[in-house]
Amino acid sequence: MKKVIFLLLDGARFDILDELLGSNSLPNLSSIIKSGSYTKAVSVFPSTTGPAYIPFLMGQYPGNVNLPGIRWLDKVNFSKNPFSTNANRSYVGYENKFLMMI
Repeated sequence: MKKVIFLLLDGARFDILDELLGSNSLPNLSSIIKSGSYTKAVSVFPSTTGPAYIPFLMGQYPGNVNLPGIRWLDKVNFSKNPFSTNANRSYVGYENKFLMMI
């Protein structure tokens, strides 16, 4: 039985990674690649980690599984009070309210 290890480097820019691999600054990663494969990939939009992993894990685009981002607007609570902490729901949790203040 063949086995696959799928290594996804979240946030790694291809050009920088390629340069580091070429200069032998990442010897362990270089040895893994030499015995396997390495290719440039294209992310989805939004490229936020949670929604961007969906294509790899489920074979679907984020929109097809109704996960367009890490937060969404709760229309019912927003119409009652747009400044309520319940108006903006988040997969990140309660801390999202601090992101909305920026």
